[in-house]
Amino acid sequence: MIPKIIHQVYVKQKPDSVFPKEYERCQKTVFEHHPDFEYKLYDENDMLDVIKTHCPEYLDEYNRLPRMIMKIDMFRIMLMYVFGGIWVDFDYFFFKPYDLFDYKIVIPCNKEDDDGNPISIANAILASEPRQLFWKKILDTLFTHDRTKRFQSEWDVIRETGPQFLSKMWKEYEHKDDIYVPKRALFHPPSLNATYNYKYIEELRESGIYGIHFCTSLWFHGKNYL
Repeated sequence: MIPKIIHQVYVKQKPDSVFPKEYERCQKTVFEHHPDFEYKLYDENDMLDVIKTHCPEYLDEYNRLPRMIMKIDMFRIMLMYVFGGIWVDFDYFFFKPYDLFDYKIVIPCNKEDDDGNPISIANAILASEPRQLFWKKILDTLFTHDRTKRFQSEWDVIRETGPQFLSKMWKEYEHKDDIYVPKRALFHPPSLNATYNYKYIEELRESGIYGIHFCTSLWFHGKNYL
C-alpha cells in the first residue's frame, strides 16, 4: 500500500528569494485535502542528507548534474524508492484528496493517443510503495552515460532527467502491470494558462478530477529552481 506521505522540494535560487505566490496557493490545497498525511518539505541541504544516508552510491553523480532542477528530478525518484508516498510539484493544485493507495506505483498520464491510450507520463505527481524496482532501475539507468555533456539548453532537462526520460523508462519497463497510469483528465487536464483562470478552475473542480498541474516552469524561466 502507498504510504500517506507527501514530499515536496523548495530550493531558493537566491538567499533573498521570496516563496512564489503561485506555490503558496497550491501548497494550501495540499494541506487542505490531506490533513492526516505526513508532510515532508526538503531544501538543498535536506536533499544531500537523504542521499548521503540512504543512497550514498549516487552522491557523486548527483553532485555532477549541472542544474538544480535535474538534481530534483533525481531526488524525487530516490524518495519514491526509499520512502514511497506521494511526490507533488509545488505548482500542482488539488481539488480533492489523493486516494489511490492500493497500487504499487501510480504515475498519471499526460498525453494520450486518439483511442485514449497513454503514450507519455509526467513527473509532477508520483505515488509509490517503497522499494519498487522501477525506481531503482531509473536511478541506475540515469548514470549510464555522462548527462552533463548532453546538456546544452533548458529543454535538455526534460529529455535527460524529466518527463521524457521517465516516459522512456516506463515504455521499456518489463513489469508495466506494476504501474497504474490514470487517464490524463484525472490529474493533468490542459492547463490553458489556468493559474488565475478561476472560471476554468471551478469547472474542473466540479468535474470531480484530482487536480491540475499549472506548469509554471519557474525553474525554466530562472525565477526559482522548483
